[in-house]
Amino acid sequence: MREAYGEDQFLAITWYTNGSYAVPEGMQRFGWYGFSGTPSAMFDGTESLIGGQVGGSMFPSYNPIVLGRQALASPLIIDAIYFISSDEITLTAHIQVDQTVTTADNRVQFVIAEDGLHGQHNMGLRMLNYESFTLTEPGESVVVSRTFALVPGWDEPNMAFFVFVQSQTTKEILQAARAVADYAATIVIDGEPDGITAPWQLTGPNGFDVSGEGDATVPVFFAGPYTLTWLAVPGWELPPDNP
Repeated sequence: MREAYGEDQFLAITWYTNGSYAVPEGMQRFGWYGFSGTPSAMFDGTESLIGGQVGGSMFPSYNPIVLGRQALASPLIIDAIYFISSDEITLTAHIQVDQTVTTADNRVQFVIAEDGLHGQHNMGLRMLNYESFTLTEPGESVVVSRTFALVPGWDEPNMAFFVFVQSQTTKEILQAARAVADYAATIVIDGEPDGITAPWQLTGPNGFDVSGEGDATVPVFFAGPYTLTWLAVPGWELPPDNP
């Protein structure tokens, strides 16, 4: 589905309910939705399917549901960003009411996922503490933010952070967004001569410390001075300083 629509139209989050990849949040949502079997799929909290198709695709079953949900206008607009400082991640969402909100007991939910883990799209790892969403009239807006630790073992380049507003009464998801990285700049590393893939270390503000080799493009979250140090290459020596 993601390949067919792209993440500006369809956001997928995968939860495991058994085995080593199961997490309490996934189990809780599985029970909250009232699922009685696996695999299961839930669209916008209102449309559910249980079971799979052996040797085939579930796209023909899922597609009409997605098209139907896309035809409904959302009452909310969500823009979300994140940045990483040392071992902390700050996730911030600006939520604006675009049309009158009629559902009750709405909550802002935050999901941490990793894309590609166990071969799954945006596999859910954690849910952060929710926040009640009480705005109802067009033009009203609020900014919500969460700061949390980057857990060792998380693959930061493949992390995905989601924000959505969901009614606890109807279970309808009013709107969702994937946070985009709030990069301050991009550093381009271009070593010469090409082909020797010289190793390097890049350090900078707020404990930034990244190592690599060869040419690279490194996005950074903070503006400021950065130091690039070229490391030893077997069989190569630095040229002498000019007299």
